[in-house]
Amino acid sequence: MNKQLTDTLMHVLLVLSTVSILAGVIFKIQHYPYGSELMYYGLIAHFVIGSLEMNRLRKRLKEMQGTPKAPEETNSRS
Repeated sequence: MNKQLTDTLMHVLLVLSTVSILAGVIFKIQHYPYGSELMYYGLIAHFVIGSLEMNRLRKRLKEMQGTPKAPEETNSRS
């Protein structure tokens, strides 16, 4: 997978888990059935997806720090 597709997929999954959490909270407030399950599954999904995202971003940061910077152009005076 390319990086942009992975970024988009991770953002969509995080948004879906957040929506699941909020829907679960609203269900619990309204005393609808399965509000607790919806909220807990959303929390677990958010934790797992967030952990994967943090690890992926750490790897990306190490890759960016490990690459040498382009040499600066020096003004040589003669």
